[in-house]
Amino acid sequence: MEPGPAPYQITEQQLRLGARTLISGLDPALNLSEPLACGTIIGFQSDPRSRHRIVLGTISSLTAFTALHRTSPFWMVPSAGHDLASVPLETQWLLASLSDGTCLMLAPLISVNRRWTLEIEAGRLSLHGSANDSAVVESSGPALFVAHGRDPYALMPQAAAALANRMGYRLRAQKPRSALSDTLGWCSFNAYYADISHDKIRASLAALRSAGIPTRWLLIDGGWQTALRAGANEEWLAAIPADARKFPGGLSQTIRMAKQEFGLDAVMVWHALLGLPGGVADGAVPGLPVTVKDRRQPPGIYAVQPTIDDWWGPRVSAPAARDAGLFFDALHGYLQEQGADWIKVDFQSTLESVCQGEGGRVAYDRAWRSALESSSSRRFAHGLINCMSCSNECLYLGRDSALVRTSDDYYPNRPAMHGLHLHTNAQMGMWYGEFIQPDWDMFQSAHPYAGFHAAGRALSGGPVLITDEPGKHDPGLIRRLVLADGRALLADHPGRPSPESLYADPTRSSKVLKIFNRAGGAGVVGMFHANHAQLLTLETALSSRDVPGMADQEVVAFLHQAQRPVRLRPGQSIPVRLAHAGHETAVLAPVVDGLAVLGLGDRYCASAALHEQEDAHGTYRARIAGGGPLLAWSERQPRRVQVDGQAVDWHWDARTGLGSITLDEQPHAIEIQR
Repeated sequence: MEPGPAPYQITEQQLRLGARTLISGLDPALNLSEPLACGTIIGFQSDPRSRHRIVLGTISSLTAFTALHRTSPFWMVPSAGHDLASVPLETQWLLASLSDGTCLMLAPLISVNRRWTLEIEAGRLSLHGSANDSAVVESSGPALFVAHGRDPYALMPQAAAALANRMGYRLRAQKPRSALSDTLGWCSFNAYYADISHDKIRASLAALRSAGIPTRWLLIDGGWQTALRAGANEEWLAAIPADARKFPGGLSQTIRMAKQEFGLDAVMVWHALLGLPGGVADGAVPGLPVTVKDRRQPPGIYAVQPTIDDWWGPRVSAPAARDAGLFFDALHGYLQEQGADWIKVDFQSTLESVCQGEGGRVAYDRAWRSALESSSSRRFAHGLINCMSCSNECLYLGRDSALVRTSDDYYPNRPAMHGLHLHTNAQMGMWYGEFIQPDWDMFQSAHPYAGFHAAGRALSGGPVLITDEPGKHDPGLIRRLVLADGRALLADHPGRPSPESLYADPTRSSKVLKIFNRAGGAGVVGMFHANHAQLLTLETALSSRDVPGMADQEVVAFLHQAQRPVRLRPGQSIPVRLAHAGHETAVLAPVVDGLAVLGLGDRYCASAALHEQEDAHGTYRARIAGGGPLLAWSERQPRRVQVDGQAVDWHWDARTGLGSITLDEQPHAIEIQR
């Protein structure tokens, strides 16, 4: 009988795993609360307080780390380094690389009444726990989840499953899936911002149709509501119905137009969690009382954004948590009546700043989130995008909605943000992608960085949403993402950083950002020149090691931009050079008996078009989702290729091994006999 895994233990102020010291210098207030199937929970025991700051100590044998930390109430960004002294405030997840090649993950927890973060105090890691409500005091409870392993890509799903089982969190795979990720959408936001109207939406849909872009759904973003300006920059919801000046026929006229005149399948409507960024005005919902509160952010937020309360005003007007269901009955009842199919709900982390007297931030968030998801499930078939919700209670507490925006907005006119946008979303997928499906936000198809963003969306596993201005479109670029009928060709999982990008910051260094995923049985790798300040060409090497789990496989890599196949045996690589702001994607298809099927070669995620694949007795069979150039590499010319049961002329290049046929725009059955 083989021995079980070594136990975690705390002795002499050290966290140990067997004979290995993981963390040293722990405060005596910390204790080994509970071992899990993968990892352990560290708890605390202290005097009752509303805020706790407890020294965790130093990580033994640290060589590098990557961390996710908040820069506002709403968003996180990654940081990487080699010294714990550079761990930022409001860190909600940290992964450390150790000198023996193993890794250590630290995930601050939320408990019944408070949430925890990591920060640095006198050069040592410290745990900070608070309910952000002075009336909520605790003296004990879980604070931190720790997990150790050899392979971070294997550790994340194992650790997430163990933590979810213990804490009652729900994993992404356990949550209902919405259909909104399946097809191409258009959003009004960057096209019009708040200056929106029925006529402008109609003009945009007409322009998209004229350009031949197969849009299947519409997101009516901010600016449609009836707003009241109050005090210093505060915007409150004045009434439930749409602004009659912009939408004289209500939203129903616009939604009918989108579906009947332009054939869209669905319409999503945006709103803030509390109506508008500043909340809901008294009388906006008859019979629903509201209270005006001063914002009070956690100390870590004021440290990184001292003027945060000036952005949307210092006050919030909100119903009590017990009335959240009544508020959504009114707002969502109206949207459903008007014909809306889905909703996007913004400004969710606003709750933490107004939870004083409400039982603390965790209880307050849980009450509002339960009401939101209940309403969304009943009225909108789980069609919900959560947004501005990157505090850890928002990320862990969702039970019936998986889609979460995981980065700050797409900023078309801020070039330095484009690389950070992709870097942030990929890092968010590493741990939080086990609990949510990251939404990488919209982009514009005719923008100078359009290909850069489009390649990222293909790797994201989440929605494909454009925000083109009327007449500014690139149909050819959109084709790289979707089929002729608007169905999206996406990878299977949340996109994550490849191993060489995991502990790096490619937005501030000369390293190429690499993001990987899988689709149709193949690996998919995106390579991005993500450092806007670095004007020189960057070089990297592409290999099967870029897709965890494929390092020992022989593959054929097909580079999208270069349109060429390269056979790579285990350990082999090819150089890839990227100009400033450049990108390249590659499908890495396993070689099986001298054949590697690549998919639709004019799409970023070519292998995502392959379904129902089987390979037996020298014959490969699959369903192809749509039309375009079907590509397959083979050592020798196939004996016979059939499409939909008919033999076809397979164009095979003996020099490159690449074979192809152009399929018309419909699903097909393919058969390749070696």
